[in-house]
Amino acid sequence: MLIVTGVWNVIAARDTITGSCRTMLMIKSRVVAVSGLTAALHARSCSRAGPFQWGDAASLLTTVAVRTSTRAATAARAIMPIV
Repeated sequence: MLIVTGVWNVIAARDTITGSCRTMLMIKSRVVAVSGLTAALHARSCSRAGPFQWGDAASLLTTVAVRTSTRAATAARAIMPIV
């Protein structure tokens, strides 16, 4: 459900998002996609070390996605201050 909602929001706002905000959104989208892939690999790993490695990668990429969101929100506030 979160994926569908996220894609829907991006499609709905694609004409209003420009410049650095669009770049940040594309970077975040790719990081989230790779994070989901590593989480799936973590869940399906058969080797002894696999779950640890893929779990670490998923955690790291999730952290990067959250940090990207925080920076995007900060940049948006600088452009459009909250009234």
